[in-house]
Amino acid sequence: MAGRDQSFVRHYFMRANEMKRDSIDFDNESVSVLFKKLLIPTLWGAISICAVTAIDGIFVGHGVGAFGIACYYTPFFFMVGNAVAQSAQR
Repeated sequence: MAGRDQSFVRHYFMRANEMKRDSIDFDNESVSVLFKKLLIPTLWGAISICAVTAIDGIFVGHGVGAFGIACYYTPFFFMVGNAVAQSAQR
């Protein structure tokens, strides 16, 4: 009986994942519909990353001071510069 239950659970979750994966049709839907569907999740992700970065900066600043903040934020400039350079090459 346990094997049968496992296969049912596996089938159920595979089916649920297929439905979630296929719920947004990038091939056939218009750009405006896709924009409306993806706007809130994209904004939520960007705002949460900004909040985490700001909160980390506050803790680092209180812990090690200005030199620590400089060391903490230096890689972000290189990441942004790399992204701009890669987009300019396309």
